[in-house]
Amino acid sequence: MNINNSRLIDVFLSGPLQILVSSYIARPSILRYYMLLTGILNILYNGHSFLFFNSTIKQPLPLFKPFIHLKNGKTQLHRFYNLMIMYPTFIVVLLTIDMPLVVKVLFFIDIIIGFSYNLYYYLSIYKSL
Repeated sequence: MNINNSRLIDVFLSGPLQILVSSYIARPSILRYYMLLTGILNILYNGHSFLFFNSTIKQPLPLFKPFIHLKNGKTQLHRFYNLMIMYPTFIVVLLTIDMPLVVKVLFFIDIIIGFSYNLYYYLSIYKSL
């Protein structure tokens, strides 16, 4: 799969799944808002990245410009944040929040794939620097 097309998985599956998971977290909770915000930003960032890297838009929007590496997509700092903060937080949510089994399984798969993807590119790009 083309790396740019993988952004569509985040737009149509991962982001909405994170928003769905947020609905199972009791209010008021920082985890609930974190999951909701992460899902929304996941959809917006990856949708923007897809459009930018497929030349639909010519310049990154100012909001996303600090987070886009023109050759590698995400910046290494962004990948580091995903690996060290976002996915560990997702694991806490997965282990502590009661949700339907199918949602839990999908979220688990999402975490494994996302973590592996970010780790692979973090390490491979780091080695090439």
